[in-house]
Amino acid sequence: MALLPSGSHKSIKLLEIETDELKVIIRGDLNTKHHASATDDVEMNFSISDGNARITIYNRDTEQFEDFYQIAKHKPIFFENGRYQLYIRPKNEKNYTFYHEYAPFREAITAVDEDENRLLGVLHFLNEVGLSTLEIRMENQPILDFTIEIFPTKLDYVKDYRELLNEINYEIHHLSYSFIQRTHLKASTKIYQDPSPTEFYRLIEQHFKEYVKAIQHIERMPHQQLQTIYEEVRGDKLRKQDSVSRNYLRKNAHRFIDVPNGLAIHGRSVMPTKGLLIKKQRTVDNHENRYIKWTMTRIRAKIGKLIKHYEGWCADQQREPDKEIHQILMTMFTTLDSHLNKILWQQVGKLDRSVHSLVLQMATGYREAFQVYAHVFQSLTLYGDFYKMSLKNIATLYEYWTFIKLGKILREKCDLKEQDIVKYNDGGLYVRLQQDQSSTFKFNHRLTGEEIILQYQYRTKKSPTVSQEPDSMLSIGKKGKDYLFQYIFDAKYKIDVDSKGNIGPKNEDINTMHRYRDSIVVEQDGKYERTAFGAYVLFPWKDDAQYKENKLYKSIDKVNIGGLPFLPNNSHLVEEVIDNLLNKNAEELQREGILPRGSTLNLKEEKDSYILLTPLSNEKLEEKKQQLQIEIHKSDLPINWRLISSIALVTPKAIEEIGNITSYELKEDKIVFHIEAWSTLYPYKYTNAFSLIENITVSRISFNEARMLSEVFVKQGHESKVWRMFKRISPDTTIVKLNEIDLNSSSYVCAFQLGDKLFDLIDDKLIHGEYELDISEELQLNIFKQLEDILKNNEII
Repeated sequence: MALLPSGSHKSIKLLEIETDELKVIIRGDLNTKHHASATDDVEMNFSISDGNARITIYNRDTEQFEDFYQIAKHKPIFFENGRYQLYIRPKNEKNYTFYHEYAPFREAITAVDEDENRLLGVLHFLNEVGLSTLEIRMENQPILDFTIEIFPTKLDYVKDYRELLNEINYEIHHLSYSFIQRTHLKASTKIYQDPSPTEFYRLIEQHFKEYVKAIQHIERMPHQQLQTIYEEVRGDKLRKQDSVSRNYLRKNAHRFIDVPNGLAIHGRSVMPTKGLLIKKQRTVDNHENRYIKWTMTRIRAKIGKLIKHYEGWCADQQREPDKEIHQILMTMFTTLDSHLNKILWQQVGKLDRSVHSLVLQMATGYREAFQVYAHVFQSLTLYGDFYKMSLKNIATLYEYWTFIKLGKILREKCDLKEQDIVKYNDGGLYVRLQQDQSSTFKFNHRLTGEEIILQYQYRTKKSPTVSQEPDSMLSIGKKGKDYLFQYIFDAKYKIDVDSKGNIGPKNEDINTMHRYRDSIVVEQDGKYERTAFGAYVLFPWKDDAQYKENKLYKSIDKVNIGGLPFLPNNSHLVEEVIDNLLNKNAEELQREGILPRGSTLNLKEEKDSYILLTPLSNEKLEEKKQQLQIEIHKSDLPINWRLISSIALVTPKAIEEIGNITSYELKEDKIVFHIEAWSTLYPYKYTNAFSLIENITVSRISFNEARMLSEVFVKQGHESKVWRMFKRISPDTTIVKLNEIDLNSSSYVCAFQLGDKLFDLIDDKLIHGEYELDISEELQLNIFKQLEDILKNNEII
C-alpha cells in the first residue's frame, strides 16, 4: 500500500458548515505520515441533511480551505485515533444541544462557560472507522445532521478493511457488530434465520413507526370473514338445511313427530321438534388477523429480550444505560402491549397453521405489517445503502479476524474435527468468540492424522508465576511424541517505522513474544519444561518483499520469534510458516526451537556417534553374549571404525544385542573391543529377508529410529525426511527398499513403499507413475500436497 509523503499539520480547520441559524467547525491534526489508507484512489463520504448549508472543507491536494462543491474528489481528512475539536456557534439566542448515539460523545460536547449558547468539545475516535453521524438539536428536535467518514491508518480501507469484515461475516455471522459505537457502516438486509440483538435493534428502530402505522390501519379496517354458526331452534323456525344441520337431524330421529302436512318419509308425515338454524355473521378471528397478532406478540417479546440484552451490555461496559436508547425500547414495548390489549386483538385467537393469503400480500396495512416483520426477522449484510450498523473496535476486529483466518488456512490444509465457536441452542445460532473466553478449532492432518488444535484466548494453567493469555495458540501433535508443539500467533494492530523507514511490528510486542515463550511451561516430574517452541506477532502490513529484509522476519529462522505481516490480501508468509509447522516431523521442529544450553552439544554427540553392525550366526550369538569382548579382523572393519561407540550383533533373524564399547586393543591384525554389557533389543529390529554379509557402521540416530535392518541404511538428509514423512502417514505400511538383498557398506535405498504405492528414489526425485516429487530442498512445503493427490483414493488416508 502506498504511503503519502510525510508531513504534519497541527490543529488546523478541517470542516466548516454554516446555515442561517448556526456555524459548525471541526479542527484537528492532519498527520498523513503513515495514513496507509489515504491513497489517491480513495474518496471520503460526506452527507448533510440541509441542502442549503454552506460547506467548506480542507483540500489535501492544494492544502487550502475550499468550497466543498468545488472540489472534484474529497480525500480523507478524518482518521482513527484522531482527536477532533467540535465547535458549534449559534447565530441567535436559542439553545442548541449536540447529539450522537454514542453517549460519551454527547457528554464530550458541552457549553462554553462564558457563553452557554456555544458548544465545544473533543471527539476521540480511537481504533474505530467508518461513518459517524453528528446531530445538532433544538428542544430535542433535530435541525441539522451530517455524516463524516473515519478512515483506518494501517489498512487499505477499500481492500483490506472491507475484506476483513467480509471474511469475519462469512465465517461467523454477527461477529463484527457492536451495539452502539462512535462509528457505523451502511448495511442492507439478507435472508437469515434470526438476527442478532444488535441487528434487530437497527432493523426495528428503522421500521417500527411504519409497523405501528400498519397496525393502526388494520384496527380501523380489519379484515373480516363471514362465519357460519348453528343455533338450536324449534322445528317450525327451520329453513334451508346444509350437511351439518341434516346430519344433526339424522342423529336425532327421536325428535320427529307425526303432523298433518309434514314431511313425507316412508309413508309418514313428520316434522322435527328441534333442529339447527343456519346463521351467517362477520368475525375478525381469521387466519390473517391471527398472523398479524402473532407478529405483534413475537416482536414485543423480542424487544423485551433486547431491553434485557442492552441492560446487560451496559453492565458489561460498566456504564449506565443510555436514557434515550432505553426510552426508545421501552416506548416500542409499551406501544405494542397497548395494541395487544385492545378488544379487537382480544377477539383474535392463536395462530395454529401456516398462512398463505392474498390479504397479507396485497391488503393495505396487512401488506406493510407483513413486509416489516419479514425485514426485522432477517439479518444484515454490510455495505448496503439503507441501514447503519455499529462495528467493534478495529483492533478487536483485527484480533477476531486473525483467529478466523488462521482457522480458515488450517481448514484448507487439514480436516476439521470439531469447533465450539458457532453453536446452536434453544434460541438458535450463537457465537462464542469473545475476548474474555476461550474458543477452539480441532483438526486432523489429512495425511498423518496428527491432531492440530487452534485455540483463541489460550490461558496457561497452574503457572508458577502469572497466567499468560496469547491471542491464538497453535498446538501440533506429532507421531511418536506424547506432547504438543505449541506456537503463539498474537495479533497486534500496530506498526513501527524505524529511522530508515522500515515497517515492522513494535519492539515491545516482540518482547511480549519472548515473555510468552519463556512463561508458558508445564510441570513434568517436579520440573518445569517449556511447551512453546515459537511465537509470532501478526501485524497489518502488505509489502512482503520489503519486509523480508527486516531483521524481525529473519529472526524467525534463527530463534523462532519474530513478526509476520497479515492482511486479507496478504497471508502468504503466515501460510508458509504454518505449512512448515504442519509438515515437518518432530525432530526437525525440535531442532528449530531454542534449546537450553548443553542440548546442542548433546545433539552433536548423538549425531557423531556410530554403531558397528557385525553379522553372526545363531550359534555364535550365544557364545558372544557370554563374553564381554568381541574380536574383529582389521581388514573386516570399515574405515571409520574409530568413531563407533557401540556394537550390535546381527543374526539372520534380527539385530538382537547391543553393547557400549568401554575400550579396545590392537592384537597384530585384529582389534579386540571390550564391552560394558550386552543388552537385548526389544522389540527386535528384524532383518526381513535381508542378509548382512559384512561389518558396517550406521549412525546412532538411524539405528534408534529403525524397526528393520533395511531402515538403518536410510541416510540422514533428504532420504531421512522422506522416510520420517511416510512413517508419519502410515508407520505400519512404510517399507524401505534396498538395491540388493545381501547387504554391505555400499548398499543403498532405491525406493520407498507406502501401502501398495511404490516410490522409486532416483537422485533427488521420488518417482511414482506420472508423479515426480522433488525432495532436494523445500520438501515439507510442497510434497504433502502432491502426496495427498496420489494417496487420496487409497485406504491409507
